[in-house]
Amino acid sequence: MGWPKRKLKLAKKIGADGFKSCRVYPEKLLKWYDNPDNKLKLDSAFALKSSTSNDTRTLEEVKLSIAIKDEKLKELEITKREGEFLSPEEVDDFLLKLRLAFESTVKGWCLELPPKLVGLTQPEIETKINNEVTTLLATFKEQIKIGMK
Repeated sequence: MGWPKRKLKLAKKIGADGFKSCRVYPEKLLKWYDNPDNKLKLDSAFALKSSTSNDTRTLEEVKLSIAIKDEKLKELEITKREGEFLSPEEVDDFLLKLRLAFESTVKGWCLELPPKLVGLTQPEIETKINNEVTTLLATFKEQIKIGMK
């Protein structure tokens, strides 16, 4: 079953089915545990017992805490289904496309720029580089848009 010994003892103590003397009958215990009320009762009691001695939470507070966690998980699942949440795979894919777009744009720019600067004075070079950087950024933005489609 894979349950901690303390949880089994607690289940027996609260009157779960599947116990006779010192024996545990997993089929009966699991059937009893499948009932949502019994599951909440055992899990809440186990969480309360497992908490530290300094923890003064009541059974109702533990039930509320479990309900809040379940609600948060449900909200996360709904958000994921609605597409508002990006999976790690989607983020990795986007970052890879972003890196590839940046690399190809910069490599092309580095090959095209030097011939355009031959024979220019310093102010002309600065102006030309500023114009080329603006063009480079525009090209990069276009490649990002294309990659996101």
